[in-house]
Amino acid sequence: MNISVSLDGTQYQVKPDKIEIAKISKRIAKRPVNLSLEELASYVGNYGCSFCPAVFNNGERKSDAFNEMQIFALDFDSEVTFEMIRTRAEKYDLPIAFAYHTFSSTELSERFRVVFIHECPVSNAIAAKVILALLLEIFPDADRQCKDVSRMFLGGKGLICFQEETFNIASLALQYQKYEYITNYSNYSRTIKGFAKKNKVALKGSYLEIDRASQLGRIEDYSEKPIYIIIGNDVKSSFFIKMASYQTDKRDDKVLNNQIRVKWSENEKKCALYREFLNGGELEHNEKFFLLTNFVNIRGGRSKFLSYIKNRGEDLEDWSFYFGYAKSMGYKPQFCENGCKYCNYCNHKANMVLTIAEREKIQRLDDSKEYVSVEKVYAHIESCLKDAISEIRDGLYLIPAQTASGKTQAYCNLVQSLKNEKIIIAVPTNLLKQQVAEELHIREINAVVTPSIEEMKVPGELVDEVKYYYDIGISRMAAKVLRKFIIDHEKERSPEIILAVQKCKEYLSFYSNITKFEYIVTTHARLLTLSEAELKGYTVIIDEDILLYLFKNIKKVSLKSVEKVLSLDHCPLALKTLLSQIKDTKDNVYKKVTPMSEEDVISEEDLYKYGISENVNDLVKASVYYKEKDGGVQYFYPKMLPKSKYIILSASLSPALYRQYFLGWYVKEYPKKEACYLGRLIQYSAYSMSRKDISKRGGKVIDSIKDICGDIPIITFKGMGEGYNEYGLHFGNTEGINAFTGRNIAVVGTPHNAETVYKLIAFHLGVHASDALHWQIIEYGGYKFGFTTYNNPMLREIQLYFIKSELEQSIGRARLLRFPSTVYLFSDFPCEQAELVQEEYIKKIEQ
Repeated sequence: MNISVSLDGTQYQVKPDKIEIAKISKRIAKRPVNLSLEELASYVGNYGCSFCPAVFNNGERKSDAFNEMQIFALDFDSEVTFEMIRTRAEKYDLPIAFAYHTFSSTELSERFRVVFIHECPVSNAIAAKVILALLLEIFPDADRQCKDVSRMFLGGKGLICFQEETFNIASLALQYQKYEYITNYSNYSRTIKGFAKKNKVALKGSYLEIDRASQLGRIEDYSEKPIYIIIGNDVKSSFFIKMASYQTDKRDDKVLNNQIRVKWSENEKKCALYREFLNGGELEHNEKFFLLTNFVNIRGGRSKFLSYIKNRGEDLEDWSFYFGYAKSMGYKPQFCENGCKYCNYCNHKANMVLTIAEREKIQRLDDSKEYVSVEKVYAHIESCLKDAISEIRDGLYLIPAQTASGKTQAYCNLVQSLKNEKIIIAVPTNLLKQQVAEELHIREINAVVTPSIEEMKVPGELVDEVKYYYDIGISRMAAKVLRKFIIDHEKERSPEIILAVQKCKEYLSFYSNITKFEYIVTTHARLLTLSEAELKGYTVIIDEDILLYLFKNIKKVSLKSVEKVLSLDHCPLALKTLLSQIKDTKDNVYKKVTPMSEEDVISEEDLYKYGISENVNDLVKASVYYKEKDGGVQYFYPKMLPKSKYIILSASLSPALYRQYFLGWYVKEYPKKEACYLGRLIQYSAYSMSRKDISKRGGKVIDSIKDICGDIPIITFKGMGEGYNEYGLHFGNTEGINAFTGRNIAVVGTPHNAETVYKLIAFHLGVHASDALHWQIIEYGGYKFGFTTYNNPMLREIQLYFIKSELEQSIGRARLLRFPSTVYLFSDFPCEQAELVQEEYIKKIEQ
């Protein structure tokens, strides 16, 4: 490994005099080098070259000019021997990278210097000082002057040892606390508090808040938390120190422990690593600590784990300390894939706890829920519609409407009953748009349908360009492109071009006169392109949950495209500033930005000319972005409905999220009435059935499911279910499709989204994105159940809203409310009116 260090190249065989040392001191900060650890050890230990562990700015050797530091050196000039120090270092898991005899060392009086290497560079001087303070506590026999981050060390006259091994601050802090626990038990708490106060480190209980920034295999976002110092930005090598002023800050004693039950005798054989531990197998320290993080989260886990440690003849004092530390710090169970050698061979769940746990049954919180007849549900929807239409206030009127309850018929009948009322109806798809228009025509309502560029017989490249400008919210540019096409091709005589020109003229004419129509049927996408002026005087009825559509407006560009645009001489200044900020952002960080003017974009022609195929211009409308480690930038573009009056009918509304997204809007929420299904929803909940879970179990999962429900259409994840139903339906494209009305179907899977989806939306809504997913017992939708989710209420609401909406849409394709069909659901997310089957149903695959 290579190390950056300040190294003086002059070699010495004896200790230089004071004048020479002063010269070295003056020049050394101007000599930063990057070289291998082996080379550094040789230059310093064998050839007597002086060094500073730190690298400095402006060539000045002082703390204020500190840039970074990865090596940490301690001087020993007292009565201790190197072997004594090496033994202590090994006991506290602190590998010495190299050590050497100083010029003053003799056979009778051994004097030496030891050097430790941190596994990643430390670019914060306070963090470097904390590391040195921790080392000096474990090695109190070292020279106390070593605490200075700008300290210079002379070389020596011979290496004692060399090994290319590293330590990290999280392990160091843990080992220091273990050192105090073992050597100073009666004063342990007081000593740790004293260290914390002196170094301004926060406490959690009686433990220093210094740890890995990524317990669960991801880097948490501490960018908006100034009391945290972050070291490193790689998932495997990232750490934090939580700082405290000790003036007004209170110690954080709160420990969140959501321990679960385990029937040891029945389930302990399920985890191969635990089985080896139980049988006395030789495990490495990290493997035992991996098991410990799981035992911490099990009821009675402490006594169980420590009894095994005692029976194995291992150091009970050490492991008792580790257990208390992990529990106090709120350690979550480590994932199998992050540390278990049996991960690819053992039939396991996410971690050992879930693998061996007594599975928590889904519980209904209230079996006395009242259902009404379908007719009463329909009458309730009609009543809500009449009330909403009578309101004179702009805002959102949220009407819960069960799938197949007749909401389309209800709002079409409402429109028929109105006089002198201008109405726009917005539906999810073009197909539904045509169906609703037909319903209105049957009622002799002269409703017009908004033309769609995708449905027009025009060249594909014209469609793409027009859609591009609609996607980034610049409708006038889309119209400009169409007008240019008309001018450029009006004199051509090709039948296809003549038709295309005519369609473009009709399209432009329609939208320039849109306010003249009394009744309009459109799509969610087209509704979002209309202006406040165009909507003035209309009441808008929205069929299905448009917020879910808005939330899905998450896009991605590559850093390569960002850099290409930055290199253009005529890149608009505002766009250039944003792209520069994105480029300089650390990996795995979420950042809020202010959406810009639509003028701050690169022309479509220039993007094409310079080979930039991605929609970088879209970033000007982003409110938050996430910089990925692999060179991608994900961002959320928050489209907004213009101010008007909207009546929204859907089975999956979340009033809390509507209020948060449409902050400051008037929102009226109507009560929900439900009818019992005429058909049956049978839910098999023993397995998570996430995409990853299904992939891990292989194709036999579907075979087992077919053994239960027969050869019926299956709706599952895109890319997993080709051929499982004749319409190509999968999670994400089921909305408004009634092809399976009255038929038995299976819905297979729990449709989780990538965490970035939830966190980008949460960040936009003002919720910090640092919360990590973990398994816990929650209450939601009338059930109490175990689920992998967040502690933060808003972040959890976003995640569960997505999952519930997708499952309810898929289940709704069979129209269970009005038809005696059966939907078989295979998911651990409980749905309304489900008959729960909680026994394992694919045992034969796992044996």
